[in-house]
Amino acid sequence: MNNLNKNNLGQSLGSFFGLNKKTENNSKVNKIRFELDETEQKFQRIVETVNEGVLVLDKDRVITFVNEQLINILGYKENELLGHNVSEFIVSEELIEHERELQKRQKGKTGNYERRIYHKNGRVVWCYISASPLFNIQKKFDGSVALVTDITDRKKIENQLQMSEEKFSAAFNACPDLMSITSLHEGKILDVNESYTKLLGYTKAESVEKNTSELSIWAYSSDRDKFISALKKNRQVSDFESTLRRKDGTFVSVIDSAKVFKFQGVDCVLSVVHDISDRKKAELEREQFFNFFNLSSDIMVIADPNGAFKKVNPTCLNILGYSEKELISKPFVDFVFSEDKKSTIDEMARQIKIGSSINFENRYVCKNGKVLWLSWRANYNKKEGTTYATARDITDKKIQIKF
Repeated sequence: MNNLNKNNLGQSLGSFFGLNKKTENNSKVNKIRFELDETEQKFQRIVETVNEGVLVLDKDRVITFVNEQLINILGYKENELLGHNVSEFIVSEELIEHERELQKRQKGKTGNYERRIYHKNGRVVWCYISASPLFNIQKKFDGSVALVTDITDRKKIENQLQMSEEKFSAAFNACPDLMSITSLHEGKILDVNESYTKLLGYTKAESVEKNTSELSIWAYSSDRDKFISALKKNRQVSDFESTLRRKDGTFVSVIDSAKVFKFQGVDCVLSVVHDISDRKKAELEREQFFNFFNLSSDIMVIADPNGAFKKVNPTCLNILGYSEKELISKPFVDFVFSEDKKSTIDEMARQIKIGSSINFENRYVCKNGKVLWLSWRANYNKKEGTTYATARDITDKKIQIKF
C-alpha cells in the first residue's frame, strides 16, 4: 500500500474521529493521535488480510482507499482507482439503482446488495457489497466504506440453474402426458402440470399439498402399494400399468414411469403418466373381435391387398380342409376354382377401389377336391391395407336353384 493510500486511509479514520493535522498539539490530542495511529494500524492489518475487497469513498463518491483484494478482483492498479468516482466502474444499466443505494448511505443507512462492476479487461464482475456510512465528529456524512465480495462464479451457477429450471418448467407444463411431483413417503402432491388437470379433472390448487389418498386418485390401493414398493426398492419404475380415478369418479387406464430424486433432502417422485384408455379400448375390441372371429360359424378371413390370407378362422379350416399354414402360404386365388379366378381378381381390384364387396360369389376347391360355392362380404381398410371378409357356404342353395 503506497503512502497516498495510507494517508487516504488515515484521513478517512481521522475524519471519522473528527481530527485533522491542524488540531492543537497538547497531551490530550497527542494521546488521541497515538490511539488513532494504533487504530489505523489495526484497521490496515485487517483490510490487508480479509478475503473481501475493501472500498472507501468520500462524501463526493470519490474512491479514497482500496485494499489489495479489491485490486485483484477488478484488475486495476491502485492509482487507476483512487481519485475516480465509483460510478465510472458501475455497469451503466445499474447506475440508477446504484445512486439510490448511495443516497441511503447519506441518510445513515447500511446496505447489502449485488452490483455488476466492470473489470479492467472489460468483462463484468458480479459483486456482493456490504456498505456502511462514515460520519465525522460533528455527525455529518463524510463518505462510506464497503466490503466487496466477488460472486461471479456463484452467479454463473445460479444463472445455469435458473435456465435449467426454466427449461424443466417449460417441458413440465408443455408435456402432453400427465406429470407430477410428489413426496415419496407421504404421497403429498408438490406440483402438477396442465395435462394433470385435463386427465383427472382436479385443478392445481385442488391438488398441491394434498395427499394422493385424500383425492382417491388410485382406483385400487393395491396398485399404489406395488408402485411405491418398487420405487423404494429400485428408485425408479417403468411402464407400470394401473387405473386412476378422475374427479368425476370415472376410471382411466394409464401407464406410469417414475423416478426418485432428492429435493431439499427429501425423497421426491417425478412421474410421467400416459393415458392408455384408447389402447385398452382397442385391445378389448380386438379381443372381442377375435373371440367372435374364432367362434363364428361363417368363414372369416383377414387378407392383404396382394391377395394373400393373413389370418383365417377355424370354420374356414374346417370347411376347406386346409391347415392355416397351407392357406396363408400362397395367394388365395390359388384355391379358387379355375373358371372363377378372373372374376375374383377383378372383384379384388374393385373392392380396393370402392372399399367393399357385397354378396360376391365364387367357387373354392377344398383340399379333398370338392368344389364349394361361397358368398362373400368384405371391407377394405385403406389405412391398414387390409381386407376383412366373411363368407357363407351357399353350395346347397346353388344346387337347389339348379334343379
